[in-house]
Amino acid sequence: MAKSGVKAAVKAVQQKGIKGLAWASFALAVVGGTLAPQMFLGKLIQGFLGLWPWPWIPPVLLAATIVAVGIDIFIDLTPNQAAIWSALTMPTIAASVKGKLGDTVSGWCQALLDQIDGWLHTWITDSSTGLAIACIAASLIMARRVVKKSKAAGVA
Repeated sequence: MAKSGVKAAVKAVQQKGIKGLAWASFALAVVGGTLAPQMFLGKLIQGFLGLWPWPWIPPVLLAATIVAVGIDIFIDLTPNQAAIWSALTMPTIAASVKGKLGDTVSGWCQALLDQIDGWLHTWITDSSTGLAIACIAASLIMARRVVKKSKAAGVA
């Protein structure tokens, strides 16, 4: 009996740890995604979205990413890969939308990059681009570990 109680306690702690890692990964995805639209990677995605002759594609993709985040988090209260990928791409897609939304998102992201270049670079990195790439990479690596762990633990 004592062994099953210990096993249950260990499994509960693992599940909470997995949930914490998932939320940390999601937070890093939000930071990396917010910095991405004014970087080379975000500009590449915006250029690709601009190649399509239909101006409705970016708004539809933006709505799809918002729905994906909502559904993914609603299902088990844990952001899995769909939510993390959506958080990474949502600001870039929003910046691709023609008109005021795209201009506003681009302006906010550029202002954030300028702020990071202004005062955080002496603490973290010489460039906000390096910080963004580090956040994106850490988010994707953590998401990969979280999904494997949650499947192995029977969480997801």
